[in-house]
This record gives sequence, C-alpha cells and structure tokens, in this order.
Amino acid sequence: MDNANTITWEEFVDEFHRYHIPDGVMKLKADEFRNLKQGNKTLSEYIFQFTELSRYAPELVNTDAKKQTQFIEGLTCELRTLMTPQIYPDFNTLINRTILTDVANTEERKENKHMFLKRKVQDGARSHRLKTFSQPS
Repeated sequence: MDNANTITWEEFVDEFHRYHIPDGVMKLKADEFRNLKQGNKTLSEYIFQFTELSRYAPELVNTDAKKQTQFIEGLTCELRTLMTPQIYPDFNTLINRTILTDVANTEERKENKHMFLKRKVQDGARSHRLKTFSQPS
C-alpha cells in the first residue's frame, strides 16, 4: 500500500465539505453555532442543535474545555448559573449533570405550581366562609 496517497479522516471530512457544502453555507452554520442559545428550546432540543451545528465551527469545540464553555454559555440563565460553578471532567459528564439538573428544576417548578394552586383554592374557600359568616341575616 502506498502511503503517499492516504489521507487522514480530518482531511477527508474537509475535502468532503469543500466539495459538497458551499462555503457560504459553512459560514452561515458556523455563525449560527457561535450565536446558539437555548432560549425557549427544551434542553434536548438545545443539545441536539449544539451537536449538529458544532461540526461547522470545529475551532470552537476542538478541546473538551472549549466545548464545555461553548455549551454552558448557550444555556438559559437559570441553568447557566447552576452549571457554571462546577468543574466537569468531560463534556459527557457536563451533559448528564445538566440533564439531571433540568429535570430536578422542572419537577420543583411543578411542585411549586401545585402548592400555589392548592393554597389559592384553600384561601378562596376560607375567604368565602368568612364572607358567608360575616354577612348579617
């Protein structure tokens, strides 16, 4: 086998992209990745989009640390605040902990909403009893 004609996987991918994907599209997708924010997307949607678009800006994710930073910066303010102070050994650990944190936050919000509505119903019933009791006959 002649090694002069062999190429690395990275070289193949670069050539493939150059041949099949116009430079303009590559630039648009790279910009889209640079500006990617979770916003109103679910965490699953954000993770999927992050993974898909990251291939267009490899210089932003060519180390695990860069990938983690880019991911955290795009999270909602609430999740970013919770995830930033921690140190994660790798990107997969960051993803797993972010998912667990998001699930716990969602459950907490549901519980808080349930308790709020329960108190509101109780307060309404108490208010109704007080009005009925205080009305002259």
